[in-house]
Amino acid sequence: MTRAYFDMGGAHIQAYTLSAAELEAAKAEPEKHAGIIVRVTGYSAYFTKLDNALQDEIIKRTVSFLV
Repeated sequence: MTRAYFDMGGAHIQAYTLSAAELEAAKAEPEKHAGIIVRVTGYSAYFTKLDNALQDEIIKRTVSFLV
């Protein structure tokens, strides 16, 4: 799938090994998921340290990739 994406002109993939449900759990209980690191455009950050809007965007991207 990745090879096909790039063969068709894709330029960038941002893949997570976490599910949207895991990210939602981290958002709801950040103290239990403090070690989750995600890639944000150009840098990596602890998911639980990001503001709610950016957390929502990352979750949305995770879900849209699977659909």
